[in-house]
Amino acid sequence: PFCLMSEDKIKTTKIYEDENFLAVLEINPVNKGHTILFSKRHIKSIVELNEQETENLTKVIKKLSQALLSISEGINILDSEGKIAGQKFDHFVINMIPRSKNDSMKITWQPIKTEEKDQEKVKQIILENMPKEKPKAQPIDEDKLKKEFYKSRKKLP
Repeated sequence: PFCLMSEDKIKTTKIYEDENFLAVLEINPVNKGHTILFSKRHIKSIVELNEQETENLTKVIKKLSQALLSISEGINILDSEGKIAGQKFDHFVINMIPRSKNDSMKITWQPIKTEEKDQEKVKQIILENMPKEKPKAQPIDEDKLKKEFYKSRKKLP
């Protein structure tokens, strides 16, 4: 349905749109103003976003959050990755849910005790699987480059 919404084949109440993302009011909201933000490109997970989309996503969430805070006391920003986490569709979607005192939404969990050695094992697995960032190209100092070039030319016979 999200691809169809992006193509204007399903009627929506648009809140925001750019070349990468579309935000619409949820048709079955938890609370008034419940917004779904999703990629126009068909991807299943946040990890499939490219670098530009990832940077843009943060800006869009910030804009929408500011607007949604005008109608609420707080906001939950939820990304459910995988069926076990509650992902209902094979499309990357963020739910932005305005909150107010005594609303019907509840987010709870039962904490579990974890031993320090178990924490260290989990930490190592996470760190081993963390994608490595590519080094960014260093800006060229043109003045320094010219000086080195002319210096090397003077040394030639």
